[in-house]
Amino acid sequence: MNIWIHRTVEVTSVLLALTIPGVAQELPVLGQGNLACSSWLERRAGDAVDAATMTAWVLGYITAFNQYVSAPQGDVSGGQNTKELTAWIDDYCRQNPTDNFYNASAALVAKFRQKTSP
Repeated sequence: MNIWIHRTVEVTSVLLALTIPGVAQELPVLGQGNLACSSWLERRAGDAVDAATMTAWVLGYITAFNQYVSAPQGDVSGGQNTKELTAWIDDYCRQNPTDNFYNASAALVAKFRQKTSP
């Protein structure tokens, strides 16, 4: 029984820590999300292959959000197409060139959530 209580306290502590602002931002960001917004803009301007991988990364981010957070409400993006999504990221990155691509993607999802919140 003591082991069960100890484990419950550990799990609860971790979950509480993740709800504190700033802690979640320290979680590891994988792949293209680590690149700077300025990199996104450069790659998009040059139509580099990397721009396609970054686009795929943000689409995967939105898909994962839909699966793990937004369900059963559906698509948080409201069905916007890739061109509309990438244009929003372009604008965000022009305004925040030193921000990373993960923050741009998270800001995009936050914008969608504001639209769908009652």
